[in-house]
Amino acid sequence: MTLEQGKDINKSFLFLNNKIDSLKDTVFYYNKLKFTYDSLYQTIYQTKDSFYDWKWKYEANRRSYDNRQKDYWKTEKIHEASKLILIGIIILQFTTIASLQNQINHR
Repeated sequence: MTLEQGKDINKSFLFLNNKIDSLKDTVFYYNKLKFTYDSLYQTIYQTKDSFYDWKWKYEANRRSYDNRQKDYWKTEKIHEASKLILIGIIILQFTTIASLQNQINHR
């Protein structure tokens, strides 16, 4: 091996060593960037997840409220109908009592 070949090998080694160091910095930068991106993505994902969780709870509560309101109105209609039936029975009883009273008085 000659002196010139040794110098060429040393130059190549230094050049490649510097290139490897710069690549290490680039990889470190991208890893740091990826970590930042991952943490941002995770935060956004959790926020989105919790939003949809609240949205689902809201929809479920709204459906149960609507169903309860429908049942409430059905119950109210049944109460109104039963009140009218009771009023009809009371009127029927009073008219029957009045007609029976008239029959007793005419004897």
